[in-house]
Amino acid sequence: SQLREGLNRAQRLWVAQMKQYADDIVDATMLKAYRDAGINRVRWQTQPDERRCKYCAELHGREFPIDDIPEKPHRGCRCYLLPVE
Repeated sequence: SQLREGLNRAQRLWVAQMKQYADDIVDATMLKAYRDAGINRVRWQTQPDERRCKYCAELHGREFPIDDIPEKPHRGCRCYLLPVE
């Protein structure tokens, strides 16, 4: 029925939003920990598989000042930052 489809879609959107929120919290917490430890630079890391987008692949391995990191380009981005000491 139409109502069931609407509820299922709403649930999928809610779950996706909550996953993104959790990713954002983890990223912010990680960067705060790096800053607290005196880290000034980070290295962009990607997942080396066929799901990696072109934008993320171009950023792989690049280093950035911790206060000048590009935003993740899409929802559900699996990239992460490593400290550079």
